[in-house]
Amino acid sequence: MKQFALIQVLVLTTLFVFGQNKPVDFKRVKNMANSESYEKLFDRFMANDTTLTADDYVLIYYGQAYRKDYKPNARHDSIRALNICLNKPADSIDFRQVLRYTDMILNDFPFNIEQIFIKGIAYDKLGIKDSSYSWLFKYDKLIRAIISSGDGKTPRTAFVVVKITDEYAVLNALGLNFTG
Repeated sequence: MKQFALIQVLVLTTLFVFGQNKPVDFKRVKNMANSESYEKLFDRFMANDTTLTADDYVLIYYGQAYRKDYKPNARHDSIRALNICLNKPADSIDFRQVLRYTDMILNDFPFNIEQIFIKGIAYDKLGIKDSSYSWLFKYDKLIRAIISSGDGKTPRTAFVVVKITDEYAVLNALGLNFTG
């Protein structure tokens, strides 16, 4: 749990120190979302390519909303089973099982930010540091892509997300709780 809190503090700190708030060019994103260039970026994202830029992450994240397979409200059947697995006492969680569930979920929903974070933590708990780093890096970049879309202070400058679950991921990354 201490590592989880430390990761959240580091993400939160770097978001505010290095964050750049600029409007997302949705016209550009829409034009690119069904192109070969997007496919190449998506393939690099799936391969956990750490050389993707902040702009690449903006294009990849927001581009998903313009694709024909976009399902903003869909929920994977394995989410419930994963939550049951994670709600056990910390010392009895089977992190290999957690990885199996997150693999299934991310296979169908590769931009599920919460599952990307959980997968990074699971690898960390299993002592597989390189994989943990790759997944937490991806998590950080997706959160940064969202945070860079606004300042969150007014409806006009709100953070832009493409799925409701991403709202919760951003709140968690900022160390905030949903209250209604």
